[in-house]
Amino acid sequence: MIDFFHSIVLGLIQGITEFFPISSSGHLLIYHEMFGTLKNSLKLDAMLHLATALALLVSFRKDWIQMIKERSYLLKLVVLGSVPAVVMGLLFKDVIENSLRSPWVVVVMLVGVAVLMWEVDRTSGNGEKKLTQLSLGTALFIGGMQAIALIPGTSRAGITLIAGLMVGLSRRQAVRYAFLLGMPVTLGAGLLQIPELMGTNYSVVSLLVSFGVAFTTGIIAIKWLLNFVAGHSLISFVIYRFILAGVVVLYLLS
Repeated sequence: MIDFFHSIVLGLIQGITEFFPISSSGHLLIYHEMFGTLKNSLKLDAMLHLATALALLVSFRKDWIQMIKERSYLLKLVVLGSVPAVVMGLLFKDVIENSLRSPWVVVVMLVGVAVLMWEVDRTSGNGEKKLTQLSLGTALFIGGMQAIALIPGTSRAGITLIAGLMVGLSRRQAVRYAFLLGMPVTLGAGLLQIPELMGTNYSVVSLLVSFGVAFTTGIIAIKWLLNFVAGHSLISFVIYRFILAGVVVLYLLS
C-alpha cells in the first residue's frame, strides 16, 4: 500500500516525465522497483496517466473544441494517428504487462531512444512544416512510432516528437502534435483501469493525492516544454537519458 509520501512523489514523477521526452513509464517502473511498490503498480500508473491525459485535455481544450466543431483535417490526423497505439495495446497487452515491465528493458529503451533523438535532433531539427501540411499516411507513421512507447523506457512524447521532426514538422508543431496525439490513448488506458483499481489496496486518499499532483504538475510541464523545445536542442534530454540508464545499471548490478 502506498503512503502519502509515495503518493506525492509518484504524482510528481508522472506529471513531469509524461511530457518531457524521458519516459514516464520507465521512471515509474524504476521507482516501484527501488521502493518495493511494484505490486498492482500497473493499475496505479494507468490512473496517473489518466491525470496527465486530463491535463492535456485542459491545456488544449480550445484546440479540441475547434477541431470537433469544425470536424477539421487536424482531427482526422489525431484520430488516425491514435489507431496504431490502440491496436498494438489491445493485441499485445499481456506481453507488455508480463514480459516488458523490466528495469533492463527500460535501460535499453532509454539508451536506444536517446541515440535516435540525438541523431534526429541534429539532422532534422529545423523543419518548417505545419500540422495541416501532413498527409494521412504521415500521421499513421507518427502514430506507429507512438505505439513503440508501449515499451517502458521509450517516452510517448519523446518518440512522437522525434517522428514529427523526422517528417519535417517545426519543433513547436511537432510537440503540439505529440500532445494532441497523446490525449486519446492515455485517457482511454486510464479509464479502462479504473474498475480494476477497486480491487487493489490503494486508499482513496492516496489515489486522489497522486492524481491531483500529476494533474497540476502536468499542466505546468506542458506549458514549459512547448516554450522550451521551440527554441532549444533536445541534447539536455539525451544526456539525462544516458545518465539515468547508467544509474539504473549500477543499481541493478549492485
